[in-house]
Amino acid sequence: MKYGEELNKGLHRLILDEIDSALQVITASENTEEKHEAVHEVRKSFKKIRGAFRMVRPKIDFYKSENRFFRDEARKISELRDTTANIETLDELKEQYSSKLYNNSFEVLRNKLIRRREDFALHFFDDEDILESIRESVTAHRKEVETLDIPGQKFKDLRPGIRKVYKMGRKGYLKCKEKGTVEQIHDWRKRNKYLRYQIDALNQLWPAMMSTLEDELHEITDLTGKLHDIEELKEVVNKLDDPFSDEKEELLFYSLAEQMQNHLREHSLIKAEKFYRQKPDEFCDRLEHYWKSYEKEIENDIPKKDNLIY
Repeated sequence: MKYGEELNKGLHRLILDEIDSALQVITASENTEEKHEAVHEVRKSFKKIRGAFRMVRPKIDFYKSENRFFRDEARKISELRDTTANIETLDELKEQYSSKLYNNSFEVLRNKLIRRREDFALHFFDDEDILESIRESVTAHRKEVETLDIPGQKFKDLRPGIRKVYKMGRKGYLKCKEKGTVEQIHDWRKRNKYLRYQIDALNQLWPAMMSTLEDELHEITDLTGKLHDIEELKEVVNKLDDPFSDEKEELLFYSLAEQMQNHLREHSLIKAEKFYRQKPDEFCDRLEHYWKSYEKEIENDIPKKDNLIY
């Protein structure tokens, strides 16, 4: 929300802004690298849109259809995005353990991943032009989103949606703390992402505090995202023909991958232990307190810090 903006109008604007951002980045992408970046940005925008709808999920009867639409559009390019993530993950692995590796370590593997990405790009960008298909579909759907009546004026309208996402995030943390399989952590990451986008949307309640909360969740989602990316990289490697220069390099790859996953798992759970200390109602009470204080600022026409005269 913008400062002083009504909740329902702010959420509606946020959703339309993210749609426009996705359409703009698709339209502006010309060469292959720009299109790969567009794929990444479009998927982020769609996740933010889904997170915004989740904030008022109990108040709207069109949640399922809207969530399904943006989920399915994102899935059209998920495989292509994964091919880029595979290369980025291998590079991060090499950087993390550079002291244990030669400069040309995993060069064979990286070249195979690049060729695989090029093959996918040829299909997605040239043969079918999936991005253009998404642009046309989302452009048409935007007209429907413009007419949606998104309710909500008070925190009580948001509380059930925020509580549910926080509860699922906290439950996921406790489950991952006990077991913590890669798939369980990946599912938990999705909950953290939705909560992160919701907190970001409410930044104006208390910018310094909300930004801190969002940053903490951002770090948790980055850590768990990288853990899952390594798992996906391992799965891709298993399907490639002769991805390593020799058996020694193959053993080294899996050893370092496992080592990095263990580190990421441990680090993410330590961060989450601080974030999820409160129970769902306590967390919502905290946000509601910020909301009420924010309302008093608006009612008393208290200017933002940038406009104060000292």
